[in-house]
Amino acid sequence: MDGPTDPVQISQASGKAAGKGSAAHQIKWAEVWHAPVLALSFALLTGGLTLAVLSRPAPDHESQLQRVEHLLTIERPEDAISLLNRSLHPYESRGELDDAQHRNFHLLVGRALYLGQLALGLDVEENHRRILEAYVEAERAGASLNADDNYYLARTLISLGRVDQALLRAERQPRDQAERWLDIQRRAINRDIDHPGGDQSRALTTLSAFLTDPRTSEEERAWAAARQGRVLLDMGMAAGAIDRLLRDLQRVSPKAGEERARLLILLAEAYLAEGRERESRLHASQALEMLPHTSSLHPEAILIMARAEEASGETETARERYGRVIDRHFEHNATVRALLGLAETEAFLGSTIESIAAYRQLRDELDAGRGHRDVSVEGVMRSLLRRYVESFQREDFRSALAYAQIADSLYEASQVPPEVLLAVAEARSELASGLIEAGSGDPLAPRGIAGLDPASREEARRHLIAAGGYFQRHAEKMVLRDEERYASSLWRSADAFDLAGSGDRAMRAFLEFQSGFPGDARQAEARFRLGQLYQSRGEYRLASGFYRELIEGKDPEVKNVGLFADLSYVPLAQCLLLDGREEEHEEAERLLRMVVDGRVVREPDPRTRRDALVELGKHLLITGRYAESARLLDEVLRRFPTDQERALNRFRLADALRLEAEEMGRQLDGSIPDHQRRTLTSQRRTRLDNAMGMFEKVIEELESRPRASLSAVERESLRNAYFYRAACAYDLGDFTTAVRYYDAAHERYANDPASLVALVQIVNAFIEQGQLDRARTSNERARRYFASLPDDVWDDPYLPMDRTQWERWLQSTSRLYAMQEER
Repeated sequence: MDGPTDPVQISQASGKAAGKGSAAHQIKWAEVWHAPVLALSFALLTGGLTLAVLSRPAPDHESQLQRVEHLLTIERPEDAISLLNRSLHPYESRGELDDAQHRNFHLLVGRALYLGQLALGLDVEENHRRILEAYVEAERAGASLNADDNYYLARTLISLGRVDQALLRAERQPRDQAERWLDIQRRAINRDIDHPGGDQSRALTTLSAFLTDPRTSEEERAWAAARQGRVLLDMGMAAGAIDRLLRDLQRVSPKAGEERARLLILLAEAYLAEGRERESRLHASQALEMLPHTSSLHPEAILIMARAEEASGETETARERYGRVIDRHFEHNATVRALLGLAETEAFLGSTIESIAAYRQLRDELDAGRGHRDVSVEGVMRSLLRRYVESFQREDFRSALAYAQIADSLYEASQVPPEVLLAVAEARSELASGLIEAGSGDPLAPRGIAGLDPASREEARRHLIAAGGYFQRHAEKMVLRDEERYASSLWRSADAFDLAGSGDRAMRAFLEFQSGFPGDARQAEARFRLGQLYQSRGEYRLASGFYRELIEGKDPEVKNVGLFADLSYVPLAQCLLLDGREEEHEEAERLLRMVVDGRVVREPDPRTRRDALVELGKHLLITGRYAESARLLDEVLRRFPTDQERALNRFRLADALRLEAEEMGRQLDGSIPDHQRRTLTSQRRTRLDNAMGMFEKVIEELESRPRASLSAVERESLRNAYFYRAACAYDLGDFTTAVRYYDAAHERYANDPASLVALVQIVNAFIEQGQLDRARTSNERARRYFASLPDDVWDDPYLPMDRTQWERWLQSTSRLYAMQEER
């Protein structure tokens, strides 16, 4: 029936506050009753509900109340609730019922709601609370609860955790209703034992009274003895449990198979807790002998046997028993404990993959809401962390990570324990370190992922980003708990993000560290790495500030400055060269020369000297001081043969030799004495020969590596090495070799505008050889290719085609036209 909201309703959802009317106890109806003619509203009365005013004469309230009572007697609580709502509540809410009717109304509301919820098989706290309110109001109004109502109220009080009040109500049960008294006692005991927050001491007191009461049957005493044993075990009183259970077993008939087996299983568990595995196995075996395989106790007995075997060192046998519980009794909650046992025994036996699989299955069962009294989320987490430590200590970091990740997945993100966050972070960090160490062939290379192959680089980056995030979360958990651990995890977070190339996150962490721990020994390194991060972002002024502070030692609080002051000279010079004015370029060169000459680095570091040699060599190359550049770059190659940038440094050296040879060529074009000309010609040829050989080695080395592993600078150097190798042959006058090399360059870079250089130089080489027909054909090919290119491609300053090549092509084209005209 649709219409106005019914104030007396049953709720199906717990945990939500319900509205409250003037005198009604409003309960949400749990679900639609199975009776096809009845549909009750789910809404709650929130006050001020307007009900239809009945136009008929005032009803006979007494007869209505009697009718409600009759409906409850014949087990029709739904109709009783409907009648209370429509025929009595409007008058009760307006205060029109007399005292006796008011009293009976609330008494019947409590009774109807209790029986209604019972009929639906519900156990909802909101409903229990409304039932209690109704009975309390009835008693306040002077009602005397009969045996049924006292029983209903006692059960309701137990459901609400008010066990003491429920036990007092139980004493009001007539002596001839022993079953109800026993039921309340049993429910009170179970509530205290099984419900979180239960009072185990009170449970023992209730059990003692239960066991000594003459109304308790032998079967019920056996149940109470088992419950008493469980409480003692849960309270850590295994010795007391053993003594009590040994006496109780004498009172239970051997024919009472199920109940006797239950006590034997508890006795086996108590002996196991005492470390007496032999007695534990004996009693578990006795329980198994008297239990059918279909008994719910059967898997519990197998479980105790497996645990006793595991404790005795019979790990393989224990593993088999745990597996039997899982395979044969999967629907039983003992499976949850068996999965934990299986996971631990598999790990002990070295079957790590199987152990991880068992832990994952256990996690899934816990997520699905299944449980076992001996298995808690925290207990599983502790077990997983023990496996993590074992794997970590044997440097099996992948397994360590798997265990830590399962522990992580047991919790909501905000609830993950700090030790789990740290475990995940450390395992990720170690995996990344392993990839970095395995992929670095240069002991002087900066620690990082840049030198790794693409697959390893991406894997290491993922591990580092994840490690940084978990270290950061651990640091946040430690802020108010442990300052030392907070600092450590914050630092490791910054370090991981930095290595992964996540500059923004690394910078935030280093800045937090710098401001939060001014006296920490790592302050100098933090400032140095902040300088590097700003430098990588192109913020050279900010980076220079950090480097200068370290070099000049302005902050007396910063400790251990020496090494990082030394390391700051080269990057400061780089910043000045990239962003400075002419006078700052001069300062940069001065700084680099100071490092190269050994005048400033107090603790010699080969990386610092190497970097200074390379940077100064590059600077001299750019500024046209080719001979000195070549000398420095040659020293780099000789002293650091395994340097990760050896191909680039060899290219730079070859280019310096090539450009020095060009400079010599210009001198030879002038007027100089013959003996100088002979010397200069020989030196020029040597420079070109050496440069050509070096370009050849650059090509071989870079072509041997996967193209995806090459940096942008390496790809550009490889391209230019092809063209400069050919240029050296051309300048040596070896035009046949030059054509061959230019053909190779054109074929390798057919779709690159740089290939025009090759086509043009082939034309020039053929003219130099007098092969005019081939020169014309090649020239037409070059012109067609030139015409196909847009003008903006020549804006690239790194194309290996400078003014000299354009001038040569123009001259060659003019010669070809002139020869054609002569014909």
